[in-house]
Amino acid sequence: MSATRAALQPLSTRVQTKATLPYGWPLFVAFGMFPVWYLLGFGALIWFALSIPMTFSLVARSKVRIPRGFGFFLLFFIWAMATLIQLQGSGMDRIFGFLYRAGLYYSAGVWCLYLYNAPKRLLPTRTVLKAMTWMWVVVVAGGWFGILSPGLEFATVTEKLFPGSLLNNDLVYTLVHPKVSDVQTFLGYDVPRPQAPFDFSNNWGANFALLLPFVCAFWG
Repeated sequence: MSATRAALQPLSTRVQTKATLPYGWPLFVAFGMFPVWYLLGFGALIWFALSIPMTFSLVARSKVRIPRGFGFFLLFFIWAMATLIQLQGSGMDRIFGFLYRAGLYYSAGVWCLYLYNAPKRLLPTRTVLKAMTWMWVVVVAGGWFGILSPGLEFATVTEKLFPGSLLNNDLVYTLVHPKVSDVQTFLGYDVPRPQAPFDFSNNWGANFALLLPFVCAFWG
C-alpha cells in the first residue's frame, strides 16, 4: 500500500521531499567542515555566512521559542550597537572591526535560537554533542600543529580573492591569512601559543575550555 501511495505521489512533491536539507545542516557545514574553512581562510566568516539562511528559516516560522534570559543578550547586543556613535571620524580599521564583532554577536544570537527551536526528532542532543566533540578534536589537533610547527603560516584562497585595499587592514589580513601559533618571548625563550584553527591564541584557549564539557557529556 505504501509503495502504491509513493507511486501516485506527484513527482514535484517527491523531488521536493528528497531535496530538503536536514535540520542540523548548519552544524555539519560549520563544525564538520571547519578544517576546510580554516584552510580556505574562511573560518572566521563561516558563522556569519551561515547565520543568514538560518535567519530566514527563523523568520519564516509561525512561532519561535525564546529561551529564558535571552532578553539580557538582546540588551547587550543593543548596547554594543549603540557604541557605533563612538566611531565618528574613525578610520576604516575601527569600522571594520566594529562590523566584524557585530556580525559575531548577531550570529551567536541566531545560532542560539536556531538550535533552541530544533525539534528533538530532527536534531537529537547526541548529534549536537558529536559535532561539539569533533570540533574539540580539531582544536586539539590545531594546538599540536601550533606547538610542533610554530612558524607555519600560509596564504589562502579567501586572501587571494580579497582586494588589496582590504588586506591592508591588519584585522582582515589576520582573519584570512592563518598562522598556527603566536610565538612570544618568555624569559628569553620563544614560547608558541597555539591558535590554529582560529585567528587568535585566546580563541584557541577559550574554545578548548568551552568545548570540553560537551566532550565529557558525549563520553558520559
